[in-house]
Amino acid sequence: MLKAIIAVTVLCLVSHSSIAANRDDILKGTEMWAPIDVRIVGKKAEIILPQKRITDRIYLSVIGAGVCTRLIAKPNSLDGIEEISVLNQFAYQGYVFEGGTELCKKLNKMPLGKSKEIYLLGFTHLH
Repeated sequence: MLKAIIAVTVLCLVSHSSIAANRDDILKGTEMWAPIDVRIVGKKAEIILPQKRITDRIYLSVIGAGVCTRLIAKPNSLDGIEEISVLNQFAYQGYVFEGGTELCKKLNKMPLGKSKEIYLLGFTHLH
């Protein structure tokens, strides 16, 4: 019984530290957009920005030039994240990227331009 309690405690601490690392990495990758908050809930990340409305341009920039580009410097920065929401200051409106590390790696290999934007929007839905 004691071994089981210790095992559960260790798993909780390890998962909590990886969530904190993901949050810090996402904050670092999006600092030029000055996010109000970054929340990690399970396999989902929410980036709350100070704008009243999130446009497709803001969304494409945050994901394409911020979150995904962070993988170049730190390849494990999105480990365990499968969905990333970019939301307005009220956390009510925005866009959701239905991808994690693998899709970001593909995006990073693509040249800048419309084809990259179209590819990214193919894995996006409205919040």
